[in-house]
Amino acid sequence: MSENNSKPKLHPSLKKIGNIVLNFLNTSMNYWNSELTKNSHKLKKESEIIPKNISKKTISQFYVMQDGDLVKVRILRKNLKNLSNQQLVEFFNTLNIADDNHEQALNFIAQHQEFYARFKKSPFEIEGSHLIILKGKINYIDSENSFTFLNEN
Repeated sequence: MSENNSKPKLHPSLKKIGNIVLNFLNTSMNYWNSELTKNSHKLKKESEIIPKNISKKTISQFYVMQDGDLVKVRILRKNLKNLSNQQLVEFFNTLNIADDNHEQALNFIAQHQEFYARFKKSPFEIEGSHLIILKGKINYIDSENSFTFLNEN
């Protein structure tokens, strides 16, 4: 019994359809590349995209939800509930983003929820469902059971 190592031959109509699809994809890709090149001067600058109320001291992180995130956020919130208001504020003020870390984003979401539960406001801002913004360091005001943003000029 001899083995046939040659590729099976495609029916001519399948070959023709494949070539049509490839031609279409190449044409589409060339069109969009030329449109990008033509309109690159119209692309918005970073200063036009970032909302005006975000200062240079503001930190932001992109977030994409994954399976199991809601459970993780609940666990993180449970741990945050053990902190006093002053400790929660101090913990927030130690935050810094070294890189796009998914676990850190979950921590931010849990803190955002905990701040709202306690103070009816948050030092975090959630833009859409994907961008978490830290607006700056805060100061706890015990007599008002609230916090204010520190002026960091």
